[in-house]
Amino acid sequence: MIASGGIRNGLDGAKAIAIGANAFSMSRPLLLAALKGYDETRKFISKLQREFRIAMFLTGSRSINDLSKAPIVFGPTIISWLSQRGGVQCRHINRSE
Repeated sequence: MIASGGIRNGLDGAKAIAIGANAFSMSRPLLLAALKGYDETRKFISKLQREFRIAMFLTGSRSINDLSKAPIVFGPTIISWLSQRGGVQCRHINRSE
């Protein structure tokens, strides 16, 4: 599965991988950078890579496969949303337990 809509930065991409996507893509942020030129596009891609690597480091993930297996922490709002949709299966840690 490829996550797309709403991905704005490397952290969003890492979150998408962590909750089950095999890859992520984005268009608007990249196109906005491209409109400003080559250098701005390179800066954006470097920032995206840096944010993704930071997320991997903070989760202790050495690979994207590790990231997809990292524990996920959902807050009470998301847990409630998921439970209302019955049958949604995902790994989570409930902070209130």
